Amino acid sequence: MHPETPLRGVELAEYFPDLDPAAFMAEMDRRGAPLGKRFGGQRLLSNSRHALLGGIHAARQGRADIYDEAVFRAYFTDGADIGDMAVLGSAAAAAGLDKAEFMRAVQDGRYEPVLQEYARQARGQGVRAAPTFFIEGYGKIVGAQPFAVLRDAVVRAAGGTPPPAL
Repeated sequence: MHPETPLRGVELAEYFPDLDPAAFMAEMDRRGAPLGKRFGGQRLLSNSRHALLGGIHAARQGRADIYDEAVFRAYFTDGADIGDMAVLGSAAAAAGLDKAEFMRAVQDGRYEPVLQEYARQARGQGVRAAPTFFIEGYGKIVGAQPFAVLRDAVVRAAGGTPPPAL
């Protein structure tokens, strides 16, 4: 998540000069397909500040999971700019949120202190990338990892021995 990104976004290839965006998205699509997650041709790193503020609002309305899924689909599958309020308004409507109230909540600053506190807590725990997973008894896993990495970490945290790699 990059709320510090300019409002217009930044091309992924510019922000991550060593990244081939098309190859990266193709690999993410390959990994996500068995789980029903599809990745399209996203080439823009969006400013996520309003999307994150919208997530706080959605959570307070009991619609966080549906909103998060709609934002995920808009950004990763459809390649839309989640820094665009029209895109977020559509995600909010898809999540069953009142679109006008959502727009006010995201833009009037009411959730800014909450977002700042979340960011402070994340920095304090050493979070520098999304996703970051903390598994008690194991530690931290950073980045989009294959399922086997997460499974093995949970097994180890529980005191077991992970199965051999295929």
